[in-house]
Amino acid sequence: MINLLTNGCSFTWGGSLLDSTGSKFRASKDSLAETQEESTERLSLVWPHHLGKLLKADSVVNLSYGCGSNQRIFRSTVDWVNDQTPEVLKNTSVVIQLTEPSRFEFYYGNED
Repeated sequence: MINLLTNGCSFTWGGSLLDSTGSKFRASKDSLAETQEESTERLSLVWPHHLGKLLKADSVVNLSYGCGSNQRIFRSTVDWVNDQTPEVLKNTSVVIQLTEPSRFEFYYGNED
């Protein structure tokens, strides 16, 4: 099984792309209200999906988020890697799209 893990800011998330109605996908905290149909459409248009097809990946994980910082990209990637089994990681390729260095993360951590 071939896995592709991607992460980045709104460019990887799909914030600059247009949906089927001609509207831009919402790359902000409001995107948490995205419907399953919107999410499916957006994920089918972004570069991780196309790269996954070229690599014949069985699974494409896109951890990107609009307006994200490099700190968020690094933290969420490390969190994902730490949650995987050695078998999954052995079959995973990772592609990271970093954002501009002036973005910073304000992170509270988990609510647990």
